[in-house]
Amino acid sequence: MRNVRKLIDNLFENMVKMKEIEMIIFGESMKYWRMAFKVGNQGTSLWPECEKYGVAAITYYPLINCDFKKHVFESFSNKWNQLSPAQKGSMKKIIFEMMPGDVIYVKDGSKIICKGTITSSYFYDYEKKIIDENGEPWPHQVKVSWQKEFSSFFLTINTGQNTIVELCNEKLKTVLREEIDTTESINDLKKEIFYEGHRVNINSDFIVRNRELIKKKKQKSNYKCEVCGFSFKEHYGEIGVNYIEGHHLKGLYQGERQSCLNDIALLCSNCHSMIHRKNPPYEISELKKRLL
Repeated sequence: MRNVRKLIDNLFENMVKMKEIEMIIFGESMKYWRMAFKVGNQGTSLWPECEKYGVAAITYYPLINCDFKKHVFESFSNKWNQLSPAQKGSMKKIIFEMMPGDVIYVKDGSKIICKGTITSSYFYDYEKKIIDENGEPWPHQVKVSWQKEFSSFFLTINTGQNTIVELCNEKLKTVLREEIDTTESINDLKKEIFYEGHRVNINSDFIVRNRELIKKKKQKSNYKCEVCGFSFKEHYGEIGVNYIEGHHLKGLYQGERQSCLNDIALLCSNCHSMIHRKNPPYEISELKKRLL
């Protein structure tokens, strides 16, 4: 463990040095940002759309139709003054401060879920491709090359509630170290070896099921789960036709007996697994009550 910790520390120091080299290449203005993409504090995240279009986007209602690159800033002063200080701060950052070569870390809740490198200065998206749940466009954007493979990690520091926050000094060092620690942990797991696939001979007794009983029950059904109504055909098309799982309402462990169609329930794979989460299994009515 001591050697692993030393290796991580060395990697961290190398990453800090790389940052310094990047700043020399791109200039002292290169910065690191933490950005959130939620609609308000409790709304949905527009991160999937930003990732899809390769941008980082932001908006505030008074400025939806304001192109700050095409028109002078003063022409929107009345609308600008409707923003809170925090909103003004985030807008200033994306309009004036975020530049090509800067790095954005994407915050979702208490986690960093991706990062990318800015490839353009601010622009206004007249196509308004990104629309939030309230029908409002997010046209204030910078282009970003998002990292395709990224190991998310939890933030152990408070970076505030503002939409855009610059990461610097100790906050930046903490984020970099957490990113390295997470990447190293995942790489270690990928290298860990588990042996399987070997053959063993087992002598055992098996309870015999009557396949004809299950077959007839299915043939007389609509192939939908009796708990949640799930249909494999509706969700998977051709490969889901005539597929459903049979569940004995009276466990076969109780011994030999004569069974009829009413002793069988037809369930989807999820409900079949959940119904056996306790012993004896849940009743159909009990499991229905547990559906959210």
